[in-house]
Amino acid sequence: SLALSDQDDARFSDAVPLDPVEAAPAGGAPGRLAAFGSAAALGRALGLHEVSVESALSAMADQADDAGVLSAQGFSEACVHLMAARAVDQAWPQERFMDEAGRTAPIFEQLFEVYDEDRTGEAPLGDIVVAIALVCSARDAA
Repeated sequence: SLALSDQDDARFSDAVPLDPVEAAPAGGAPGRLAAFGSAAALGRALGLHEVSVESALSAMADQADDAGVLSAQGFSEACVHLMAARAVDQAWPQERFMDEAGRTAPIFEQLFEVYDEDRTGEAPLGDIVVAIALVCSARDAA
């Protein structure tokens, strides 16, 4: 299951915000997500805490190539797709959608860069999928 245990969530909550470049070598999605404070905080910042893990993963997978590589452009399109689905769900006016898209775009960009270690404009889908799943399923520890 992709759901986070309370223990996992506590680990994120304890994570100290780091510079993404320093955080990257920590390895694995959780280590890299520490750059953003916690998975739950990142989920709220991106509005992904209201998105189902399944829909997020399928949006990412749809944009990847056969080798399981996601381009920056593909990732960006997947993010827009997720945000559009949320907008429809919550009956946002166009203006709200544009505001949210503008607000979250730089955060998504930064998230992608953490996984694009060689700055090729591409990142392994697997790594991003794990990160997005953690972000969607993370809840603040009660």
